[in-house]
Amino acid sequence: MAIISPNLVHALDYQQRKALGIPDLEHHCGSWIVVDRATGKAVLETFERRTAEAINQARYEVVTTAQWLCRLTACYGGPQTPAEVAPHLPDSHL
Repeated sequence: MAIISPNLVHALDYQQRKALGIPDLEHHCGSWIVVDRATGKAVLETFERRTAEAINQARYEVVTTAQWLCRLTACYGGPQTPAEVAPHLPDSHL
């Protein structure tokens, strides 16, 4: 997996990092999933934004775990967005 230097990513300002396409975590979500664009398979879970920002965006897509799980459950008729999931979470997760 090709990555860019974490030191380079760390030096970017907030707007430049946002341009990398890494989504902000939802308030009930704590990690990102790296998905191979060619196969659609999850290949990595990371809990550090710095790691998510270093992923080769041309080959991999970085989504929040909540987004990835919604994609997975949508195949079975479940919630399709994190916003649709949030009302079903216990209050301790909000």
